[in-house]
Amino acid sequence: PIEDMPGRNMRVVTLRLAGGAPPPDDVLARWGPPELEEVQGKPGTYRMVVRAPVNELTRSLAQLDLEDLSITDPSIEDLFLAMYRSSERGGAA
Repeated sequence: PIEDMPGRNMRVVTLRLAGGAPPPDDVLARWGPPELEEVQGKPGTYRMVVRAPVNELTRSLAQLDLEDLSITDPSIEDLFLAMYRSSERGGAA
């Protein structure tokens, strides 16, 4: 079933907050521990893969003082990494 499809609610979020601060944990933690990484060559810009319905995600991100935002579907690499990590933990991606 489509509900079991790996990565179904995955989104890749790239954002920059005013002043270049990292996103606060409490906004992101609702979807599980995001793998937050700073984008090389773009100080203060962060990329993370989250599992969240897009409406819920945009409502939460709207609370932040954003300078830039991009929300995209995951790449095939993101999907494979999620499946690999999930199998290591014994859960679903």
